[in-house]
Amino acid sequence: MENNKQTQWSDEIWQQYLEQLEIQFSSGELSINSIKKNTHVSIVGYGEISTILMSNQQPDWVLKRLPIFESRKQADNYLKNYKKYIQLLEKARINTPSHREFIVGKNPRSLYLLQAAFNPQQVGNQALKNKSVKQQLLIIEKVVYEIEKIFKFNEISQEEKGDYLLSCDGQISNWAITEDQIYFIDTSTPLFKYRQQEQLEYELLLKSTPGFMRWIIRRFFLEDVLQRYYDKRSVYIDLLANLIKEQLSSLIPEAMILINKNLETSIDIKEIENYYREDKFIWSLFLRLKKIDRWLYRYLYGKPYQYLLPDKIIR
Repeated sequence: MENNKQTQWSDEIWQQYLEQLEIQFSSGELSINSIKKNTHVSIVGYGEISTILMSNQQPDWVLKRLPIFESRKQADNYLKNYKKYIQLLEKARINTPSHREFIVGKNPRSLYLLQAAFNPQQVGNQALKNKSVKQQLLIIEKVVYEIEKIFKFNEISQEEKGDYLLSCDGQISNWAITEDQIYFIDTSTPLFKYRQQEQLEYELLLKSTPGFMRWIIRRFFLEDVLQRYYDKRSVYIDLLANLIKEQLSSLIPEAMILINKNLETSIDIKEIENYYREDKFIWSLFLRLKKIDRWLYRYLYGKPYQYLLPDKIIR
């Protein structure tokens, strides 16, 4: 992780800062264009339900903003599941970064999940760039080793009739690799089951899509997308297909050989290509629907739009 060279803010200062930041978002004062000119906050990336930000005054932390809660109770429940997810990951011997959490705003409320920042070159997709094939495969092997821990946890839980099952989005950009450790950094979507029941409220993932389209997404896409993260083979197909998005297709054949050693039924290239096309369609559709929703808010409802959307995502 990055060295701490600045005085760390207390929780009280963070709460005040984030309350003010949320006012700027809620009023529509902060947009992608205004953030580019802003001196105190920058955009690090985009999640499916969050925007990843950084305060330029506290660069040791990234801020994941989730403006999706209609009440304090709903935000509290999500936060409880988030903390439980991290606890379960750690029980499975998965390293996660240091974290802090803040609920801000009035109804609707936003949850800010703060996570210790890594050097961008340590994040998996960037860590693979400008490396030899041998070094790239070593990184993928480390990620595979961590994913195996998660499914070993599930295997033991099922054998012992335990209450919990874990899932993870194992794509390469969700891991950070330091000299001596590897960390899972995509903790803001707490996907786990308690007594066979999914604990994530599916509807929260649909908050940024037009209301009249939600039944289509719910019926034809959402459950299938979420359930695949509980299937080890599907997680590995997703990991391999993600290499296409990262412009690393040449790495797939050797990475596939490495991964197939952990599977009863081997993955083949055609499966990866088919999966990639389907996945690209689903997430591109989600983004288009979000942009329709943004247009409706701005020009039909006359209200500020609560989410920041990328112009385009290379897939």
